[in-house]
Amino acid sequence: MILLDSKSKDFHHILWRFNKQDPISIYQLQTVTYGSRTAPFLACNTLNTIGKQISDIDIEIGIIIIHDFYVDDLITGGNSIYEAKIIQEKSSSTLKDNGFYLRKWISNCSAILENIPKNDLAQAGIDLQDKSSTFHKSLGLKWCPISDTLLFEYTIENQKTWSKRNLLKDLGKVYDPLGLICPITTTFKMIFQEFWIN
Repeated sequence: MILLDSKSKDFHHILWRFNKQDPISIYQLQTVTYGSRTAPFLACNTLNTIGKQISDIDIEIGIIIIHDFYVDDLITGGNSIYEAKIIQEKSSSTLKDNGFYLRKWISNCSAILENIPKNDLAQAGIDLQDKSSTFHKSLGLKWCPISDTLLFEYTIENQKTWSKRNLLKDLGKVYDPLGLICPITTTFKMIFQEFWIN
């Protein structure tokens, strides 16, 4: 939760009534509203500020907060179960102290999830022994906690004739914010370049 500056609060009012019979009431918002133009910037900037402030106390958690968030998803890990538990506990408490409550936790190790309240888990009662477990979405990708693999789903439409337009359209459908499949998309771009040369 990000508090609004006192000068801005006068511009953040909503009309509300709890029942149709109640008179309309005017409420002044105290926090940044999701959906406002500045919300994404303020959320990311606030996380970076918290990360920099905490770096003076705990450099590792500060670096994780600054570098391991993608919008509102914390995607991180540890070299051992103990280290991952410490990261989970410290990042949760640090951000909770600053008005951000982390939830929807998921891990490929049930020991890391055992002390997290069930309503804070991404999927209550996930069975890590079940090999048919579903994938979880993050960053537009699908991640399977059992095999610790990422899945990119992409369908190429069967074209009667390949044109530059069709090739560019298919290339634009690839969503890879982390650049994990860059070697494949780069090859695709080189093929596209060959089309232009010929």
